[in-house]
Amino acid sequence: MPSGLYSLSTIPLVVQDNILEYLDRRSLAFVSLTCRWLHRVAEKYLYRELEPLDQKQRYQVERNLRRNPALIAYIRSFESDNPSFLKWMWTQSPPSLAKLELRWAGNLETNAYSEFFDSIPPQSRVEALESGLQSSFATRMLLSLHAFDGLAFLKLRNETMPGYNLQTILLLRAPSLEILELENVTDWRIQWQKSFEHTIPNLRGLRLNIKGYEDDVMFGDEDDLFGQATTPPTDIKWDTVLTLYQRSIFFEISYPKHITNPFLNYAPSYASAHHLDPVPLIQWQVKCSQFFLAKDGRDDLYVHVGVRLVDLSTILSAIKSMDFGVWRIHLELDLPEDTTPSITYLLHKNISNLTITPPYNRVLDPSVVPACIRSLPNLEYLSVHIDVTHDFRPLRRCTTGTCSFRAVPGRDVNV
Repeated sequence: MPSGLYSLSTIPLVVQDNILEYLDRRSLAFVSLTCRWLHRVAEKYLYRELEPLDQKQRYQVERNLRRNPALIAYIRSFESDNPSFLKWMWTQSPPSLAKLELRWAGNLETNAYSEFFDSIPPQSRVEALESGLQSSFATRMLLSLHAFDGLAFLKLRNETMPGYNLQTILLLRAPSLEILELENVTDWRIQWQKSFEHTIPNLRGLRLNIKGYEDDVMFGDEDDLFGQATTPPTDIKWDTVLTLYQRSIFFEISYPKHITNPFLNYAPSYASAHHLDPVPLIQWQVKCSQFFLAKDGRDDLYVHVGVRLVDLSTILSAIKSMDFGVWRIHLELDLPEDTTPSITYLLHKNISNLTITPPYNRVLDPSVVPACIRSLPNLEYLSVHIDVTHDFRPLRRCTTGTCSFRAVPGRDVNV
């Protein structure tokens, strides 16, 4: 049979689409350079994701789209630095954008935002929007987000310091919004308002990414300003966390170089001081992490706990009673000196990765690590962190122990 019958250009269109659907951008580029026919076939897939682009690429894409507006219908993800061109795109083809990122310069005309939002067609299918907050015109955007009917994800970058605070941002109008992600909003106090039930009734998750220092208003006294991730959160911060907790809105906050969750670590002590049940608060913190990881397409949970033994036991006990299904748990424990092998009875069976950091300049019971290995049926990786000096002398006083345990078929334990 002639080989030409098997060339990509001669097979049925539906088969071509099924093949091209799974090719990466580099492979699609090679296909498009093969011949004019395959160039036209591959072009619609090349234009699906248009982000991020440098200035030269932006110019080329804009020129191609103006020359062939039919390509606009294929775009699913687009990064815009020109509001007038984006407005022109709306008018040329039925909208198909699902993800839109606005990176507009600060020297825009006064009516730039107004004209843009007025140009959005009712059948817009934008589900995810990212934009900066760098000018007074951004307030217009917050109040006009309802123009994106079906908007589920919104990421806002606070590009002015000082700039927008959380309370101001929550005045936005986006009835379909499910997840709000904010970058560098350093004043994240919140007072829940009745109007939020109409303007953001479907909000399920709030994620904060703090890249610098938090605003002074987040601290109760001057000493707190110099606190680290290992210090307890202030009551001002807890007020916002509890506000979201009471409304079943998942919350996550990240700090630069901090991998621990202070609200998880200090949930037992805060609950005790305020006569609250720590278990629901701990489990909500874990569910918050699980919620955002699932949105990112992951099914592995990372938990880092490093507090005194009584609080550590409370946290582990609360986690053990949770049902994670097929989720794998990566657990990192900073163990205090008085840890005993009984801690293993509090470890969840879904733990696949376990990292143990012994107490600094203290002795850890040598039977703790072997007991952990024996108690975890799904353990695959074990790491024990021991700090050493430049000449490899241990900084932690550790004892050695010998243990044996039954190997789990089909699994390896790496130490």
